[in-house]
Amino acid sequence: MRRIIASISGACLMSLLIAAVLGAVVPSSPLEAADLGAGVFAPEAEFVFADPETASRELLSLLETTSGMAGHLRAIRAFSRRFREAGLLVPKLTEALSGLRASKREEAKVEIAFILGLLAQEEESEGPRAGHLRELEPLVAVISRNRPADPWGRLVAVMLFASFPELHGNWLDEALYAQCHGYDSAEVQLAVGSFMLHMDLFYGGNERLQWFIYLAFSRAQTLAPQNEALRRRISEMVKANLEMPGYRPSKWVKAFAGS
Repeated sequence: MRRIIASISGACLMSLLIAAVLGAVVPSSPLEAADLGAGVFAPEAEFVFADPETASRELLSLLETTSGMAGHLRAIRAFSRRFREAGLLVPKLTEALSGLRASKREEAKVEIAFILGLLAQEEESEGPRAGHLRELEPLVAVISRNRPADPWGRLVAVMLFASFPELHGNWLDEALYAQCHGYDSAEVQLAVGSFMLHMDLFYGGNERLQWFIYLAFSRAQTLAPQNEALRRRISEMVKANLEMPGYRPSKWVKAFAGS
């Protein structure tokens, strides 16, 4: 299993190169790699954030008044994509982060960590980026200590460790924890399996890693047997990997190519 764990900084570089060559077939960042179920367990246009003046308050209201961490992470991701396209991502994320710090919800720590990761990824200046990472390191440790059985907290740690080698975390260990603690959630299994599938590209296909992918996707389909959108999404993701030159698929991932 040690061979599965490679240099994440190299992985991120390869992700950017693959995306550039293949028209962004795969996400360019591990923070974007986990499929959070938009269009599978929730509508594609679940969150819009049309008005920049009220968008941060709208996001904070969603986080404070609705339940379900999967939906919260989808909302944050939709918010970030909306304002990245508008060229306003850093100020709008900073605004949302400022309001979220006042939250008394324990889950807010997971959301804060996700937003800090998005900010650190976006910052071009070394100073602000380093500041976000300094805050992230103890925060991720607190999440792990206070919410050890929270699969979504683990999944956020997975994405952060894979994105920032400075955090000195093991993304694979965290992914397996998320997979185990989210055993009864199809949303978690899809998210974990899709993240592992994304990372599997960086090894050109690793049979042992693909076994865990198989377990995650199989469990997701078992938990949601009537969800045809889920089956299509898994099949599409697997086929995208199979089309990558040099990718070595095992029977475990091939099992989903025609589903």
